[in-house]
Parts: sequence; structure tokens; C-alpha cells
Amino acid sequence: MVTLNVADTLLFNLGIDCFSLAVILVVFLSCRSRNTSSNSEMLFVRALRMLMCVLVTDGVMWAIDGLPGLFVRIAAYAVNIAYFACQILTTVLWFRYSWYRVYRKQMTARQKRILYIPMALVLLCDLSSPVTGLLFYLDAQNVYHRGALIMVSSGTAMAYICAASVLALAKRKKTVLKADRRELLLISSYAVAPLVGSIVQSLMYGCSLIWPCTAFSTLLIYIDMRNREISQDALTGLNNRGNLDRYLNAHCGEDAKEPLALMMLDVNSFKSINDEFGHVAGDEALIRTADVLRKIFQSTSAFLARYGGDEFIVILPNAGETQAVAQIRAIKEGLRADYETMRRPFELSVSAGYALYPAAGGAEALLRAADENMYREKRAFHAENRGTAV
Repeated sequence: MVTLNVADTLLFNLGIDCFSLAVILVVFLSCRSRNTSSNSEMLFVRALRMLMCVLVTDGVMWAIDGLPGLFVRIAAYAVNIAYFACQILTTVLWFRYSWYRVYRKQMTARQKRILYIPMALVLLCDLSSPVTGLLFYLDAQNVYHRGALIMVSSGTAMAYICAASVLALAKRKKTVLKADRRELLLISSYAVAPLVGSIVQSLMYGCSLIWPCTAFSTLLIYIDMRNREISQDALTGLNNRGNLDRYLNAHCGEDAKEPLALMMLDVNSFKSINDEFGHVAGDEALIRTADVLRKIFQSTSAFLARYGGDEFIVILPNAGETQAVAQIRAIKEGLRADYETMRRPFELSVSAGYALYPAAGGAEALLRAADENMYREKRAFHAENRGTAV
């Protein structure tokens, strides 16, 4: 290990911390200005807030290290305690965000308790360090020194980041949908930059790189989030109408040769759900429908999209009538099983129609044919359930 003179690296450390802080602050303000209430974005914003605290305390630690005086000594202990606390909290929040993005649901109370055990132990060591010196201590000249358990603290923080990457990689192996695979790959690669930074920082003591590298990975995640918004529906996370049009133009154009089956789905009695249970329940109905579609087609190359309102599109490449009929049946059974498992106050079902390419013609004709077939089933549904609001 090479030990660098703090005085020689001070400007570098302060500069890179300030630059990283400015970048994350811009990302944070951008997220806050959107006023979104989605669980994933709220977790992401919390992680950003903690990361900014880490960068601030890291910079202050370098700035006051070795300065004389009792006040500086007290401030140095307080800042170092805050640094290690924010460090472990940042990684825990990143793990929770990754969990939500990977499994599209929040952790249970039991899972959170297990997750927090290592964090709690690190926080206890951190708070006791002014007395025990477990994570750090200050010598008579107020110079910072690593404690006996510093590697345990750093290793625990890095373990949370790496565990999130492992979850994403494991999920990616079971996922075929291109958009989901790309997102999972980016989440899994989040740990690369912090790992490189930690190795360099370990070999060159006195050089601050771990958290600036973490800020770099966070920026990449944010850029991907904004890019996904161009092609994804904000509520369900499926492809949006624009991406559907691009897909159809590419696969139903003059040069397209592969057949495909397009299925159009419409949630039955969606207006009744909104009127009786409120728009929050209506949003939940759309989200659950999208989740069921993901589950059914997660091992296929299907293209999933929210067409608009309560309508969804499923496109199966290299598929014909037999596959379309079988998958529509699987969707309806999947929604029924989801209701029996979740036991919501309303049951979800869909009316469905399909059309085949190239038999139905180009993109517009394909959508029109599927829409007509879907509304034929929709009219039959309402005929059997008279009195139900559309």
C-alpha cells in the first residue's frame, strides 16, 4: 500500500468530492422537480440524499484533518461519525432501490429486518468509535487514522452494493424481454466503478475515490431512467405507444419477413373499478395487469406495451393463431390466479382479440383487425354482465 501525504492530495480530494456533489445535486434537483410518487423514484431520491451527505462529510473530513484545536477535534469526530453512518445508509438504500427494480415490489418487513442487521452493527461500531476506536480514531494532532474494524465497515457497505448486483444478474438470466434485460444489466454493473475506486483507494491511502466512483455509477442509472421514459409507460413500466409504433414499423414494413401475432387486451369494467374504488385502485389494476403480463411472458421474446387507457398490446414474433389463442387463455388464467392470491376487492379480467401478420396487412391494418376482434369479445362480455358500467 502506498501512503500519500494528505497535504499533497487535499486539493484533489476536495475537487473531486465537490465535482461529484455538484453532479449528484443536479440529478437530485431534477428528480425532485418531477414530483413523482413512484416507490422506485422515492427510494432513488433517498439514496441520492444520503450520497450527497457522504460526499459533503468526506470533503469536510479531508479539509479539517490534522488542524489543531479542541473545537476541530470535536467537529472531526462528529463529521467522521456522520460519514460512516451516511456511507452504510447510502448502500442500504441502493439495495432497496435495486430490489424494487428487480422484483417490482417492496421488501417485506421481515426482509427489511434482516437487511438492517449488518447496518445496525456498523452503526454501533461507528457511534462507539470516539471511545473504542473501532472504525477510526484521532491522534494528539487531530490526524485521522483507520480503526481495527474499518475494513469490516467498508466491506459491509460494498457487500450491499455487490448483493444488489448479484440479484440483478440472477434475475437477468431468467428474463428474455430486452428492455428488462438492459435495465438489469445496468443495475448489476453499478458495483463496478465503486469496486475499482475502493481498490485504488486501498492501495493509495490518502486518495478519495470510492464515493466519486459511486456518484459516477449513480449518474449512469439516472441517465438510463430518463432514457427509459422515452420508450416506457410511466405507470406500468411497459413499452409506450411511441415505442409500439416504432416496433410495428420495423417488423411490419416492406422488408419484414417474419410472421407475428398481435393481441389487444382491454381490462373489463375498468370504469366501474375507478368509480367504486377510486383512481388509486384503477392505477393498481393497470399495474397488476402489466405485472401478470410480465410474469407470463418473462421467458419469451414477446413485446409488451400499454396501448392507452386500459388497453394493452402483446406481440409474439414468429407466432400464429395457435400460439395467440393459447397465450390469451394463459393471460386470463393468470389474472384469475393473481386475484385468488392477492384477494383484492375487485377481480381483473380482460377482453382480447388478435390478428396475424402478414395475413392482416401492415401495421395499421393489424391493429385495426385486433381491435375489432377484441371489441367483439367486449360486447359479448357486457351482454353477459348487463348493468355493469363500461
